[in-house]
Amino acid sequence: MYKETEKQLSQGEKLDENVIGAEEMEKRQDQIAKMRSLLFYHELRAKRIKKIKSKAFRKHLKKAQSKSAENEEQDEEMLQEEREKRELERINARMSLR
Repeated sequence: MYKETEKQLSQGEKLDENVIGAEEMEKRQDQIAKMRSLLFYHELRAKRIKKIKSKAFRKHLKKAQSKSAENEEQDEEMLQEEREKRELERINARMSLR
């Protein structure tokens, strides 16, 4: 499957070479190589994490996820408070102009 997609990708690149300049093609190849390496890294990391079966690791992972979810909620609350604060300041500024 991987080789088939590789062949299709190389055929697509050959078609693009006719339209795109050499510098742009080199940038594109660098970008594709970077994305492939990142994908490979994430696949390896996911496999490693999937293998871990210990209760302690699962507990640690669950705690970290709940903490990040809590931080997101706090961020949303802080954004809402900031919006309200700016709105009140704007209203006060407009009232002082009259």
